[in-house]
Amino acid sequence: MSGFFSPMQVVPMETLPGWPPAQDPSALTFLLAFVGIPALLLSVLALLIWAPALGRAARGQTRGGREPLWLGSTSSPKALASDPRVGAAGGASQAPTRESLEVNAEGGVSFTPAEIDDLKQALHDADAQSGLDFSLFVGAPADQPRQFAEGLLSAQPDPATAVVVVVDPESRGIEIVTGEQATRQLDDADCALAAAGIQRAATDGALAGGIVDALNLLGNAAREIPSLHGSTEFHPEH
Repeated sequence: MSGFFSPMQVVPMETLPGWPPAQDPSALTFLLAFVGIPALLLSVLALLIWAPALGRAARGQTRGGREPLWLGSTSSPKALASDPRVGAAGGASQAPTRESLEVNAEGGVSFTPAEIDDLKQALHDADAQSGLDFSLFVGAPADQPRQFAEGLLSAQPDPATAVVVVVDPESRGIEIVTGEQATRQLDDADCALAAAGIQRAATDGALAGGIVDALNLLGNAAREIPSLHGSTEFHPEH
């Protein structure tokens, strides 16, 4: 059997007929093969890892440059003065009316004129039903949400009867704060129910409608009960 096999002979590549002579790799080729390609792979990997974070940061910067929406009984509350996104409005010395509410809306709030009119009407109806003073802020709070909402409340002409609703569309956070008198007419359950309705509407892409429904709910819940002192008393016969 051994006669069928001959010893294997290794022939150098440069001696094969028809092949060009081998050349030593240049320094550039070496760098490309052992440095450039790994660096490219690492760059792609880093981009895949950091792309979501960069996208969130870009959205945060865009949101920070947008003016929020403020609808309230005063056109320039003190708590908003430190927020550069909300410009101070003139005419604050005049008695405010629902028809002249100051509106700052741009970009992320994305309310149509018709939706803003609906929000104004809902505020007016809630005021009329309850005797309280409802205000609305839609945008990213300049401070911690609760502290920001309380700052808006204290800036109202009559904080005791004020109700301030703060809605952050980006985080879908809701804060509803009430003054001393308003707290007697609105309990925590009413506010929680209204906030849950806004969050559901925001999830469904109907933020304006959700806020309108919440204001209607709060206005009805805080409805003033007519006094019975002037009613005819019933005296049983003896």
